[in-house]
Amino acid sequence: MKGGFILIGLCFAAPLWGLAQATLILRTQPTALKPGATLLLEATYQNPGVKTPKYSTLHIAIEAADQRLQWQLRYPLVDGLATAAIALPDSLPKGVYVLRAKVQREMVHVLGRVKGKKPPPVINALAMKGKEMVFAKPVNVDADGYFQLQNLLFEERATLVFTPIDKSKNNWLDVEVETPVDSSFYAFAECTLRLPVGVPATDTLTAGASGPKTADNGNTLQNVVVTGKAKTNLDKFADRYVSGFFLGNGYTFDGIDDQQLSTALTVFDFLIGRVPGLNILRNGTDVEPNVTWRDAEPAYFVDEIQTDLQGILSISTPDIAMVKVMRPPFFGVIMGGAGGAIAVYTKREGSNYGTYGNRFKFVITGYTPQLYKLVL
Repeated sequence: MKGGFILIGLCFAAPLWGLAQATLILRTQPTALKPGATLLLEATYQNPGVKTPKYSTLHIAIEAADQRLQWQLRYPLVDGLATAAIALPDSLPKGVYVLRAKVQREMVHVLGRVKGKKPPPVINALAMKGKEMVFAKPVNVDADGYFQLQNLLFEERATLVFTPIDKSKNNWLDVEVETPVDSSFYAFAECTLRLPVGVPATDTLTAGASGPKTADNGNTLQNVVVTGKAKTNLDKFADRYVSGFFLGNGYTFDGIDDQQLSTALTVFDFLIGRVPGLNILRNGTDVEPNVTWRDAEPAYFVDEIQTDLQGILSISTPDIAMVKVMRPPFFGVIMGGAGGAIAVYTKREGSNYGTYGNRFKFVITGYTPQLYKLVL
């Protein structure tokens, strides 16, 4: 995007470890937004005296608290530059929206581990979007089973599959992965802007400076001191496996010591009537239910890796250690979050409550499409 931009935001990050002051500059057009318009956005990240990282990530949150609307988007910053076109719905309520931008100095990447005493030195990694191949390449594995996939650039979601180099009918790999860009992070620069939509553009476009701080998901937990109570198996499991945005306030259900979950046909059958506001409806004999919260579909996760409804249904309830249902809006997902989130945690190897079995297939989330329309 070239020319015609109006500078609406210049935010600074406080000096870090003696380094020069970093800046996040946002330019946008038009200044007078209306429902149905397209917001053009250009972001520039600079840190004088420090080499700009080749690849990093720009996180964008657009929200209107009074309307209970919130969207999470993210774009690749290549050589400190990101551009986007965000189409507003025709029925978007008029008012002043808040746009929050934060810079994370890393790109989408995957950290993983091949479990087992003697992991193979090389495995295959294949990523697909429907029938389209995103990438296919060998990945080196160290002696302890750890590996990484760096600087992954693709839009929306992809299915990531790991296979042995040697051909075999059955995939014997047992892999665990994490995507750090999906977790909480330290913002090296950030900016907050006010965007009037269908109302007069007065001084609401003025942006103030803000120093870097750890990303806030809006759910601040108070310090709690518990005495005279030993931790349950579920507490110990949560301490070890729950992280990032999933630590926020929500509903937690035990699949370790409580047998009600393991005897349910599916997770959704178990959740019916247990979470106020979460609607789970079945259409006749259809296997897949219709799940909504505040008229939006929740985001779905298995072991904190984003998946879809079918991915949740594919897990046998006896293999589930814990279910967390996060209230909307859920800030741990891009391009959504208005319907909250349902996170399933599977039982792990080496515990006294069983194991889910080998996992080698995952759904990972990339970047927001360059032209993206917000959905109410």
